[in-house]
Amino acid sequence: MKKIKAVAAAMMVLCSSTVFAQEPIRVVIDGTTVVFDQQPMVIEDRTMVPLRGIFEAMGADVDWVAENKTILARKANDIVMLQVGSKTLYRNDTAIPMDVSPVIRGDRVLIPARAVAEAFGAEVLWKAEERTVQVTTSASATFGEYSVTTKTVTLEEKDDNGVTVLTAEYDYPQLSNPYGSSAISQLNAMLEKEAQEQSENFTKQYLESAKKDAQKQGSDFTPYQSLKKIDVTYMKHDVVSVVGALQNQIGGKVIPEYRDAAVYDMKTAKRLEVSDLVRDSESQWKKGVKEALLAMIEQKPNQFYSNVRKKADDAMEKVEFYLVDKGIVFYWNLGIIAPEEKGIFSFLVEMKWDDLNY
Repeated sequence: MKKIKAVAAAMMVLCSSTVFAQEPIRVVIDGTTVVFDQQPMVIEDRTMVPLRGIFEAMGADVDWVAENKTILARKANDIVMLQVGSKTLYRNDTAIPMDVSPVIRGDRVLIPARAVAEAFGAEVLWKAEERTVQVTTSASATFGEYSVTTKTVTLEEKDDNGVTVLTAEYDYPQLSNPYGSSAISQLNAMLEKEAQEQSENFTKQYLESAKKDAQKQGSDFTPYQSLKKIDVTYMKHDVVSVVGALQNQIGGKVIPEYRDAAVYDMKTAKRLEVSDLVRDSESQWKKGVKEALLAMIEQKPNQFYSNVRKKADDAMEKVEFYLVDKGIVFYWNLGIIAPEEKGIFSFLVEMKWDDLNY
């Protein structure tokens, strides 16, 4: 009898130590861990979090109506309403059933993380082995353990009459940094600085011309505009590839799209060249790309400059590239191998990561 009691007591101690040894639940939104003033907890198999912490982390304004214990959260054009004790969530005028209702614990109201995140259009993933709720908002994308959030630099200039004469809107990516990497922090800072500087340079270059055109054209004036969106096209094996598409409207004329791209080592923030990634020597891979270019010209000769075959070697000095899941995309920007109105020419060299030399 004593032995059975001893075993039972040992089991109770073991179970207790197992419970208390568990890591606290983390909530990660777009790669950033949310710090709550009260730890999230599991109630009825659902992760419950303090209401204000999660809503504000998602960029929503939140109000607590004490009289009827109601939570109101607003983000853009959406309003989400919950009530303590009710398993119904309202998104605008739509009722959405929940598995568990909001509860009060201590002096905090806890709400179901998945239900409220999904109500604002986010994707939610529960990583049981890490005890982590991963939330990805509609403004971000995921690449394995990393996520990418889009940030925006916006500039607007007006003339002395208050008329908008110039705008610039540059979207740029910010990589999540779950391990506190200094290289990723450096990349994020660089991408932000580049977007800021490019938008400011556009303003400096064209503001005076825009003001003069506005004065001359009056109600017929179209504001000068610069739009750029930088996307992540590949992020695996500690390598990230970004591509920016720039579209300007100047003096009422839409300028054909310009593209720039870069590939970086996520461990060092070093910018990588083709020769860093492929096993071929520089002369070998350039020979292969040149052959592909000549074949492309052969198929549609009227699309290119008439002398492009003779200047193919010069064109190889201006070829740019970026990575996608299927391989390497090589491209030439406007006016290099064809008239600007023909656009950007590109082609894909299919490769697997194992084929690369990095």
